[in-house]
Amino acid sequence: MFESETILRPEIDGTDGEGVEMMNEFLRSKGLPAQYLVFSTGAFLSAVRQSDGHIVWLGDDNGYTERLEFGSLEEWYRQLVRAEYAERYGLAPEGA
Repeated sequence: MFESETILRPEIDGTDGEGVEMMNEFLRSKGLPAQYLVFSTGAFLSAVRQSDGHIVWLGDDNGYTERLEFGSLEEWYRQLVRAEYAERYGLAPEGA
């Protein structure tokens, strides 16, 4: 994706620092509520809210406050990630 963003991947042997399970265990030890499954870190801490499957951007205030909510992965990418990096990388405007 972009250099500051990491999409967490499934873990093969339980020792992968960029794996979903280890990262979520680490974040839970720092107060992340169990209702969230973080899948992306970097400029944005993004998670699936397990109660309804919506994607949320969580604030980094250690309270894990929901800042934005998205109904799909496409919405998350377009409205949050792409919107942040489009100008920096010279990406064509949406619909162009």
